[in-house]
Amino acid sequence: MLTDTRWKLQEARYFLVRMEETRTAEPAFVYNLSAFLSAARSVMYVMDNECDLNDAYSKWRSVKVAFMKNDEEWEYFGDLRDVAVHWAPPRPQAHYQVEVVVVNPLATGGENDRGQALGGTEGPDHDGAASASDLPVAGWAFHKYPAEDPFVLCRRQIARIEGIVRECEEKGFLPTSNGSNSRAVWLGFRPESVHEWRKSQRG
Repeated sequence: MLTDTRWKLQEARYFLVRMEETRTAEPAFVYNLSAFLSAARSVMYVMDNECDLNDAYSKWRSVKVAFMKNDEEWEYFGDLRDVAVHWAPPRPQAHYQVEVVVVNPLATGGENDRGQALGGTEGPDHDGAASASDLPVAGWAFHKYPAEDPFVLCRRQIARIEGIVRECEEKGFLPTSNGSNSRAVWLGFRPESVHEWRKSQRG
C-alpha cells in the first residue's frame, strides 16, 4: 500500500494530467491548476507528518529547506499555491486562438469564402469580434516565465518533489509502504482529535 506521502504525490500527478486534458478549457484548467498547486505543496507536509521526527530527519530536512529557498522555481510555485489557497484563483496568461477572416470592406452583400454574410452586424459585439471568453485557448504561460511551457515547469516541480521523497525513503526516514492505512484512521477522527493523533504517531 502506498504511504500517505506517495499518495499525495500521486494526487498532484493526477491533477497535472487533468490540466493537460483541459488545456483548451479556461475554467477547468484553472481549477485543476489550483488543485495541482495545493497537492504538490502538501507532499512535504504529509512527509513531515509521516516520518519519525528525530534529530537525523530534522537535520536532513533543514538542508532540503535551505536548498529549496534558493530554488527560484520552487519558491515561485510555493507563492502560486499560497495565492491560490488564501487569496485568489491562479490566473496564468491565456493565449487565445483567433481566426482572422479577410473580407472586402466595400462589400455590402453576398458571402465570403466561408459562406458568411458580408456587411451585416451579427456577432457577439456586432463587429465580428468575439470576446476573449468565447475564444478557444491555444496555450498558457506563467507570468514570471512567459516563454516557458507551463506543463514542463509543472513536471519539473513534480520531479523535484519525487527526488526528495525518494531520498527520504532511501535514508529510512519514510517507510516504503503503509500497512496501517492511516487514511482510513483519519476518517474516524473529529478535527479536534487530529492533534492528539499526531502526537501519538510521533511517540
